[in-house]
Amino acid sequence: MIDEAQELKKLRDENNATVGESKQKRDEFNEQANKVIEIDKIRKDLNLGDGPSLKEMKKEIDRLEFKHRRGYDAPKERECR
Repeated sequence: MIDEAQELKKLRDENNATVGESKQKRDEFNEQANKVIEIDKIRKDLNLGDGPSLKEMKKEIDRLEFKHRRGYDAPKERECR
């Protein structure tokens, strides 16, 4: 009986360790989920849900910066002067 009790105690301790690890992972996931929920709330408060995505805005910024760096062609530049 003592041997069986020790085996069961060992199994219990292993399960408790697994539960502890699972709880830690759960807490990490909950923290990440809370950040996402907060971002969604901010977007909703600012009515950003229907607008362009951040990726689309970044592409547009890159396109405009490239166009700005490239400048005008010679006839267009003369027009602006």
